[in-house]
Amino acid sequence: MEMRLRFRMVLVTALTCLHGLALAASEAPFDAAAWFSERRAAAYQDLPREIATTRTQFQQAQRAGDRTAMKLWGGWYLKLTASRVLVADLKSVYDAVAADVTLPSEPKDNAAQVSALTGLVRYETANRDLAKAAEHAAQALRLADSSPVLVAEAHLSLAVARLEEAQSSAATAELVQAKERSMDEMQLIETRILETHAALYAAASTDELRRVTDMAREAQADMNARRLPWAAMAFVEWEANALARAGRRDEGLQRLLEQQRALARDGMDATPLVAYRVARASELALALALAYRSSPKGSLCAPEVRGPLGVPDIAGARISMERLVVLCRAAARDPQAIPAIRALEVHAKGPIATGSAAIEESLWSSIASAYALVGDFEDAHRAALQYRRASLRRVGEANEVARAEIESRYQVTEQRRENEELRSRQAIEEQRRLFMGAGLGILAVALLIVAVLLRIQTQQRRRLALTSAELAQANDRLTSLNASRSRMLAAACHDLRQPAHAIGLLSEVLAHADAPSAGGSLQELRRAGAVLADMLDVLIDMTQLESDRYEPRIAPVPMGELLLEVQAQFTRVAERKGLMLQVDAAENLWALTDRHLLRRMLFNLTSNAIKYTQRGRVFVRCQATPDGLRVEIEDTGVGIPPEKRQDIFSEFVRLDALRESEQGLGIGLSVVARAARLLGLSIQLESTVGQGSTFSVLLPRAPDDLAVEPAPELPSRSLHIVVMEDDGAIRGAMCKLLAAAGHTLHDYASPSALQAAIDAGELPQPDLVISDLHLAGANGLDAIGRLREQPGWQHTPAILLTGDLAGRAASRAAEMGVLLAYKPLPKRRLFETIARATAPAEGSAA
Repeated sequence: MEMRLRFRMVLVTALTCLHGLALAASEAPFDAAAWFSERRAAAYQDLPREIATTRTQFQQAQRAGDRTAMKLWGGWYLKLTASRVLVADLKSVYDAVAADVTLPSEPKDNAAQVSALTGLVRYETANRDLAKAAEHAAQALRLADSSPVLVAEAHLSLAVARLEEAQSSAATAELVQAKERSMDEMQLIETRILETHAALYAAASTDELRRVTDMAREAQADMNARRLPWAAMAFVEWEANALARAGRRDEGLQRLLEQQRALARDGMDATPLVAYRVARASELALALALAYRSSPKGSLCAPEVRGPLGVPDIAGARISMERLVVLCRAAARDPQAIPAIRALEVHAKGPIATGSAAIEESLWSSIASAYALVGDFEDAHRAALQYRRASLRRVGEANEVARAEIESRYQVTEQRRENEELRSRQAIEEQRRLFMGAGLGILAVALLIVAVLLRIQTQQRRRLALTSAELAQANDRLTSLNASRSRMLAAACHDLRQPAHAIGLLSEVLAHADAPSAGGSLQELRRAGAVLADMLDVLIDMTQLESDRYEPRIAPVPMGELLLEVQAQFTRVAERKGLMLQVDAAENLWALTDRHLLRRMLFNLTSNAIKYTQRGRVFVRCQATPDGLRVEIEDTGVGIPPEKRQDIFSEFVRLDALRESEQGLGIGLSVVARAARLLGLSIQLESTVGQGSTFSVLLPRAPDDLAVEPAPELPSRSLHIVVMEDDGAIRGAMCKLLAAAGHTLHDYASPSALQAAIDAGELPQPDLVISDLHLAGANGLDAIGRLREQPGWQHTPAILLTGDLAGRAASRAAEMGVLLAYKPLPKRRLFETIARATAPAEGSAA
């Protein structure tokens, strides 16, 4: 039950996580275009209110430690206020934004970065740090590459920087880039404001100034001035500047005042000055001062300088305007300059100035300059000292603010770090509990699975044991049957080899007797004996290959000699069928393989070709190729159908054609296939039904420097040969055959008779011993061993004749250095075996 509850807890937790992920994925992404459009529209509608709103948002983000929001609102605040002279906290805002501009944290941070960087550009441009402004503008352009609105923001900032550098053409190029990227109405309005500014900078003639005036008026006509009064005011300012530069200052000032009164009529505020607010106060004061300098009476300025002081910022605006007017009167040596300067001193000592070191510093600087302009240098010096004191106070206040801000930021950072560590530890602990619950659940499931698997494995082992026992029994039965078949086949071969051997020897003896009356019968007898011997040789090879008792002896094989054996064996057989056997002697070509198996393969393939060819020829050839030696047996016989080309290599399979007319067991090609597999050779077959077949075997070629034993020559001298054979017919025939060759024979039916002759001193040291394996209860190898025990007879050559296929006799004969030959043994092979046995080098199985 507890495990089930834990599993449910893990499941619920997983679903909760998935739900949280789904909610997070479903949050609407930050829309940078909508945010910038909304903020710019608010600024064009009511700039002072937007400044206050932006500052509030920035302060809230700063207190919450939200860096992304700080960069968004701080950058926008700098853009709105960087060119205003009465904002005291711009430097602290700039420092905070500059410190966080390299700390991305959220997906919307790209827009925040661009907002912060463009705000820094506006501040640095206003403070003439143009190199840093250009660097930040380029960085903003790189970050904004994926968003057209952000790219336009970056280009607008670059345009402002270029204008401050008096590069109007470069600024125009940036504005063109901004217009190409921007699809936002508010951005297009700001672009046109800056285009008018750039055109004003570039204007050098009255006509060009007139075009600037037309641009400003056209822009005002295209937009809704009532909906966006502060945007309209910007165009009016550049129009007034253009008119002033064209010598129409009063007309320009009149346009400013008309727009100011329009703002008041629209209910923006009670008085023109309050309506105009802080953001444009300095620009208006400059315009008024400009107008005053061109019109010393100041009739246009007086109504605007007088006004109620609604809020401290507004009072600061009035003081700033009065400061500028005072400077203008002092420069013009107006009689009212001294009273105006004294009135400005009162403001410099008042609560507004003492509450702001920056305002106090600005006022005392203007007072000192005004006294100097009117020639009162003593008061100018006094004002300069006050200016220095205000400057030191401003620097001290700024340092204190910076210190407090750094300390506050450090405390916030430490608190944030501690909170993050606490949340991290809590999250780790919660994960640990979840993982432990999940791990226990998984462990329980794993144990259950292991138990099921163990049970299944136990059942499978039982079934496998039963199946293995059944397979072992079946395999034992098959092995027993196979062994019985092999023993039966070996016994049959042995029993058949004895009479076959006798037939062969007797036929040779009769051939030497040269009895004319028995000529025809004698030839038939010899042919039957040869056929029987060949069949038994095939059976022997098949039995050895099938029982895996044959071990190949890889050595150089002279192909010319081997093909001559093929020619000698099958020429008369082919002639009796009216066929032509053509053999390419292939002189000086040596293969690296087992001679006996290759000889059996060539004999079987040639015999098979002759059997299934009724007319034409059989061609046997050996050719050198880049890959070795290729032996081909080509005939013009019946051909082999494609569907039977695999079957012919199976045991006891013969083609239907000529089945009755040809002798054979149907295992010749099976022996060829087994021998090829044992030697690692491949057999290729090309055949066309009715035209013939070509069998080819690719053999490895022996290296030229490999030593090759020459074929032994038949002994030219008479030998003393001991023959031990318990079959009288075979013994007599062999003795007659060897005696006819000029050798001296000593024949014995058993080892005991041989031993008696040795003991009686009747047997001289023989040159060769030929013994059957089975000698009436005795073993021929044992008899050879006892004979070699005689002094001086240790190295007497010996040949062991047998029809037994067992490998034990072959291995023991090899150990004793006795040459092994299988019955039936034709005359030619008998003489070759004698030559090998009496040659200086030892031989092996023939």
